[in-house]
Amino acid sequence: MPRGHPLPHLLSLLPRSGRSALVRPTTWPETSFYQITRTKLKFRPTGSASASASASASGSTPSEGQESGAAMTGTEGGLKAHGKAWGLMFWDGKYTPPTSPLALPATEIRKALKRSWVSVDPSTLPASVQDELRKSTQRVKEGEEGRRRVIRERREARAGRLAERSAGERV
Repeated sequence: MPRGHPLPHLLSLLPRSGRSALVRPTTWPETSFYQITRTKLKFRPTGSASASASASASGSTPSEGQESGAAMTGTEGGLKAHGKAWGLMFWDGKYTPPTSPLALPATEIRKALKRSWVSVDPSTLPASVQDELRKSTQRVKEGEEGRRRVIRERREARAGRLAERSAGERV
């Protein structure tokens, strides 16, 4: 069994804080994994005085343009990764939608600190699993575009109602 890390630590080592990465607990089968869609990582000092001074001087979160947080999470860097992650779950190579309709399209990944996690190389997956991964990624993009469209329409409708209300008060 491969040796892993807590999920926030593993994501902090990956580019873009692990977004779009494939990860799985070490106890899961090779074709079962999460595709990370969103992360909210925090970095805390590990305890030494120099570590807390360097953390406060450099800020506790990596910038968007930073390619990897590896330098920030080592024991010499003095910062430890914590946080949350959301993703699409694939079990035995098939996308498994969340049971709660409020969680669509991605669910919060549970037990991120308790389990040991490893990164999954997409090129090692069977072709059928890679196809399923592409389809689900496209579904997520379409769902996000639809969500943005609904939000934009609601904002426009609200702005119209507010404009009508203010015009009615002036008369």
